[in-house]
Amino acid sequence: MDSTAMKAVEMFHKNLAERTDCGPEMVERFLGESGRRGAAYGDKPLGVLLRPYFISRQRERMLWHSVRTIGAILEKVIKFYLAEPQVRRMIPLKPEVERFVQIPSGLNTKIIVSRLDAFHSKDGLKYVEFNADSPAGAAYADITEELFFEQGYLYPMMKRFRFRRTYRIELLVRALLSAYRDFGLGEAPRVVITDWEGVNTASEFGVIQDFLERCGVPAVIADPRKLDWKDGRLYADGVPVNMVYRRVILRELLQKQEECRGLIRAAEEGNTCIVNPFCTVIPGTKDVCHFVYSPEFRKVISNEEFETIQSFIPWTCHVGPEKVEFEGRSWYPVDLALEKRDQFVLKPAGGYGGVGVYAGNETPQDVWEKALEDVGEESWVLQQYTSIPEEPFPVFSPDMTIEKRKVNLNPFMLGGEYASAIARLSTAAVINVSAGGGMVPVIPVEEKEES
Repeated sequence: MDSTAMKAVEMFHKNLAERTDCGPEMVERFLGESGRRGAAYGDKPLGVLLRPYFISRQRERMLWHSVRTIGAILEKVIKFYLAEPQVRRMIPLKPEVERFVQIPSGLNTKIIVSRLDAFHSKDGLKYVEFNADSPAGAAYADITEELFFEQGYLYPMMKRFRFRRTYRIELLVRALLSAYRDFGLGEAPRVVITDWEGVNTASEFGVIQDFLERCGVPAVIADPRKLDWKDGRLYADGVPVNMVYRRVILRELLQKQEECRGLIRAAEEGNTCIVNPFCTVIPGTKDVCHFVYSPEFRKVISNEEFETIQSFIPWTCHVGPEKVEFEGRSWYPVDLALEKRDQFVLKPAGGYGGVGVYAGNETPQDVWEKALEDVGEESWVLQQYTSIPEEPFPVFSPDMTIEKRKVNLNPFMLGGEYASAIARLSTAAVINVSAGGGMVPVIPVEEKEES
């Protein structure tokens, strides 16, 4: 945390403690209202600690530059993968996934909605994963940020600090509609937002639907099993649509292909704009972090892009039989993991939700060895460990105390551009909202000059 953000945090905590309504009821009121507005995970309000994550304008500029450059890099990864068979051996996907990935998208920019997974610590800003298949969180961040302003948490600080609001859903909808124009159907968009009925993140869909309709774009929400293909077009619960905002993840869609033939047929026929297209599952695999360091990829990127990779993406290798170069030596990946356990994290390349992730410095030796033994036909990666930053946050039990939480910074990339961020919080090293972590909006702050 830099000095500007630290000053804002200290003032926020001081003001919070001095509020006459400071206590558990204040938290319940905040969470209850956020849940009513759509910031819910399943049938419960989203876990939010009662302070935003403050970021200085200097650090925000670093995010803006790095997200934009990494976005261009990931687009090249997709293009290279689709064009070159040898790349597919370096980023191995299951045959059924490969079939969907090869369906033409009709879009010049493939990654329309993405959320990057980063840590900003003493090691610098490091991006450890890329979620481009079906990321959530933009509406949650807008709702909670709005409440921090509405309920007076930030106003006492405005004489000293300047805060900037971000309207992530507006930026998301702009990115969707820009993709639709790129697709080139030549008719007005009619959107379906699709995921399984009752999914935990469903409350976001209504927020996005409302904004689309305020923009004059008809939008419906439908389970992918209720999408039908007939007479050469896609229907959602009987309503004709020509654009799909796909929130159902490909991994789950594959398990229910026969029930979702309408959506799959629409993609295959190529007259329905699907965002994100199925090929965006490629940058979502952790093997990409290994591939971007490869000599093959080095040939198709600029010097600036390679410098960005070296600066912002931790060194990563595929756990397999081939030797890798690390710190001037050749290693078999398993030997490297055993010799330098504290320096690495072991991850399933296709995993999500923090499942199956082992941080070497927090994993007992016998468990680490067993995990390496169990690496079989599934693809796994070994990634250089990035230290996890901690920040103080207010906790009520029932009195207010300040406790440290590990912080995972998640910038949104919408249409290839930085679009603010959320921060996920936990007491554990593996940070994930679906695994019980919390979330707060990221708010840029700058100190006003004294007059």
